[in-house]
Amino acid sequence: MTLVVEHKVRYVRTLDYRNIPAVVEIWVGAIKGASFDLHYVIKDPVTREDCVKATTHLAFVAEATGRVLRLTPEQKEKLQKYQG
Repeated sequence: MTLVVEHKVRYVRTLDYRNIPAVVEIWVGAIKGASFDLHYVIKDPVTREDCVKATTHLAFVAEATGRVLRLTPEQKEKLQKYQG
């Protein structure tokens, strides 16, 4: 089970409605012993200017106990492929 430990959002500028999809970039940031960060930037589809910047700090927990689980070497390896 995945637990959202912390979520931060910073609104940089207004994203005007244009009836076309916004551009969303996502990448993995820090990978620690028992957690990792996902970073997001939402961009205006026309100007490509950043409108929203966000980070989510995640951890895996054991469903039965609620205890945080350490990332396995395999999990870390998979996450490293998406580090930016």
